Amino acid sequence: MKKDCFIDDVENLTLSFNQSLFDKNNLNTIFNHKINQKMIFDKNGTSTLDNLENELTVYFPYTNLTNRLLFNHQEKLIINSTSSLNIKVDDFFTNIDYSFSKDKTNAHANFLYKDLPDSETVTGNIGNKVFKYYTLAYKEQYDLTHHNSKLKEYKMVIDKRCWSLALAFQDSLVATATISDKARRQSIIYATITLKPIFSFSQKYIQDVREE
Repeated sequence: MKKDCFIDDVENLTLSFNQSLFDKNNLNTIFNHKINQKMIFDKNGTSTLDNLENELTVYFPYTNLTNRLLFNHQEKLIINSTSSLNIKVDDFFTNIDYSFSKDKTNAHANFLYKDLPDSETVTGNIGNKVFKYYTLAYKEQYDLTHHNSKLKEYKMVIDKRCWSLALAFQDSLVATATISDKARRQSIIYATITLKPIFSFSQKYIQDVREE
């Protein structure tokens, strides 16, 4: 069992708590809990609590579950929360993230979080290493609030001893200020060549934005 707490600066005081529990037989981590709380002091010495950060991770064989949230003291409201499931078995891996937040895109200067709309997304990533040097993966992010796919990505990585090549095709939703009801998307092709350990070159090709 491990705990620690510290203060990091003068004008802003941050209290951090970190607790871990380990398996006594193999020393593997069973869970980890982190809390960060910043206190902001003005010139008169009056303090204000910044958002509380809380993160909890629980570990299982081949799997871990994580939740991270931000709590606003002034409105007594959770303004952001992300939960993740990560699985890795040999060369296979997958993870699913659920994210909730208050959307500040069109918020005015003196907004209240309780007045902001909710934003919810689910992101899934799945992949597998094949033929020793090749990794194939697929990723998608779906907007539960507006019921559309924000991102689709197909990726292949070739990882040799002295060099690697990563290729990805990405189809994503484009955020615009247009009043049209049609979604606007763009396709991007990424390529990264790495000569280990001295050189890396990346290239990106973007197609024209299209409406759906």
